[in-house]
Amino acid sequence: MLFYAHICVDLIWCEMFRILYVSVMAWLLIGCQLLPNYQKTQKLQYADISFELFISEMNELKYKLNLATGEPLVSPSNLAITIDGQPLRVKEILKVEQKQIQDNFTIAGNYAQVNSQRLQVRYQLGLVDMHGKAFNSPSLFLDVSLSERGVAFRYVGAPSDASIWPVHNEQTEFNLSANSKIWYANDYEADWQYQQLSQIKLSQTMTYPVVAKTQGHYVLLTQAKHHNYHAVHLVKRNHSTLVTQFVGKKEPISVIINDEKASPWRVIMVSKTLNQLVNNSLVYELADPEKPQFKNANWIKPGRSGWSWITGGFKGQNFANMREHINHVAKLGWEYLIIDDGWEHWQDKWQKITTLCELGKQVGVGIILWKPTGDYSAHWQQKKFGPLPTISGILDFEQRDKLFKQARKAGVAGFKVDFVNEDTLQRVNIYKAILDHAADYQFVINFHGSNLPTGLDRTYPNELTREAVRGMEFVWKQEKLFQLNTILPFTRYVVGHGDYTPVLGRAHPIAGSRAHQLATSIVFNSPMNAFAVHPKQLLAQPEAQLLKSLPTTWDETRVLEGSEIGKSVVMAKRKGKIWYLAVLSGEHVTSINIKLSDILIADQIQALIYQDGTTKNTLQKQQKILNSHDVIQFNVAVAGGYVAKLTPIE
Repeated sequence: MLFYAHICVDLIWCEMFRILYVSVMAWLLIGCQLLPNYQKTQKLQYADISFELFISEMNELKYKLNLATGEPLVSPSNLAITIDGQPLRVKEILKVEQKQIQDNFTIAGNYAQVNSQRLQVRYQLGLVDMHGKAFNSPSLFLDVSLSERGVAFRYVGAPSDASIWPVHNEQTEFNLSANSKIWYANDYEADWQYQQLSQIKLSQTMTYPVVAKTQGHYVLLTQAKHHNYHAVHLVKRNHSTLVTQFVGKKEPISVIINDEKASPWRVIMVSKTLNQLVNNSLVYELADPEKPQFKNANWIKPGRSGWSWITGGFKGQNFANMREHINHVAKLGWEYLIIDDGWEHWQDKWQKITTLCELGKQVGVGIILWKPTGDYSAHWQQKKFGPLPTISGILDFEQRDKLFKQARKAGVAGFKVDFVNEDTLQRVNIYKAILDHAADYQFVINFHGSNLPTGLDRTYPNELTREAVRGMEFVWKQEKLFQLNTILPFTRYVVGHGDYTPVLGRAHPIAGSRAHQLATSIVFNSPMNAFAVHPKQLLAQPEAQLLKSLPTTWDETRVLEGSEIGKSVVMAKRKGKIWYLAVLSGEHVTSINIKLSDILIADQIQALIYQDGTTKNTLQKQQKILNSHDVIQFNVAVAGGYVAKLTPIE
């Protein structure tokens, strides 16, 4: 009896232990699902692109970018940033957020509509020190955005009350194939170079963007949403690697963050064709949406502009000349006239500006005033014109506000803000400050002496253009602008608008034939398109018929067969139902073979055609009726061009 009782007690205890064991294990299993799922490797794939994050034996965070078929586009590369003196070392990667983004919006540029679909993931990084030991520090995240157009990533600090995010260094790598063909420039307004990556000298500096041809694809490196962060350029580190480097900064810097602690997006566009490259909207997709203040902002009007600097220079910016220009610009049907450097030295300048604005309003011409960013003494002009007083800049809010109040009272439409020049943190932030302030007064803005566009014009559509391009102002240099023109559409202009200031109104050994120059006004995207030619001279020339009705924003852009970076551009752009063909030839003859049925279907098409005449300085213009079955087929000469406006007859 006692034996039986003892057995029963043991059985009861065994059952209780079993229940307890099962309960504890169940709790542990459930709990484990709630604990962070830290990994050494994280992989993403979207369409034909595969992106992988992983940690090296030295606790370095690395990434690689492949085609889905396995071919490498970017081989293992370091993601390196130094915050508060601590270089990035990582032990674990945790995916904390993943979302599918679908976004549709409009922009003013090569295309009107952007339909964005992309995968966006946030990873929390388990940080360690140089010895691999975890340390108590603010969290660091890495955002990754992946789509069929490419990949982008950025470093993000944890939200905190601190307004300072001390970023001392960033050395993000892009390890490309050493055999890649590279197009690059070492300054925003420099000529472009074309070399095999392995042949480029070590420590060579490059500005964004850089374009590589590898694995049968075009890979474009650039950045998006650049604000509140010191500028970087790319430097060649070894035979195949480019690395970010702070511009002109050897000492540590502190980045002041008011809204979010984040680096710009480091963008890698991937495009199989030149058409895909030109239409790659990744920079705009990563930018902040349009500010609410711009909803129904009908005061923002893209358009063509007269500009007299090349034809008149500093001396030409006088009241009488500008008054005459307004009348000629109005006859062309253009929307703006830029009054460049010189107006601030006028006697009774605001009274005269008011008079010009009133005259312009009567004929539909808005006045754009030139203004330096910082204080400006114009030393080089004083050699010709004698002592000139220093012109105050608009870096300071009070300076800007005083200017904007005077200009609004006078009736000014906007400003050409020049000589931003530096890539310091203060100058990087001035773009947004000026655009935001200008919006309060309903001013449009054209930035000159500027850095590269990074999508800010999506957020602030009152930015109608910015320079950051080697344009017609460099026509007096002894180099071939016409050759550069066959590179720019597939490099600089992929990332945003640019103020090239096309059309001299005459052939030029540097700028190309008249037909070539005319074609640049279509190929190069600039919602405010300022022309170098004197408007009075243009009125008497055959180009006037086209330029009186030429759009500055487009609904659709197509890169056609025959285009090759550095050799030729064959492009079609649509506005409404009207198509515009433009061909640019570089140092080689370009053979074009355009089937109109590939562009538009119509029984009858009214064609206005411009092509090279018998000499570089002659322009052949003709009008004819075509149909969709016709083929445009001929050779375009060296430095030559071709333009056709195709209007379907209904």
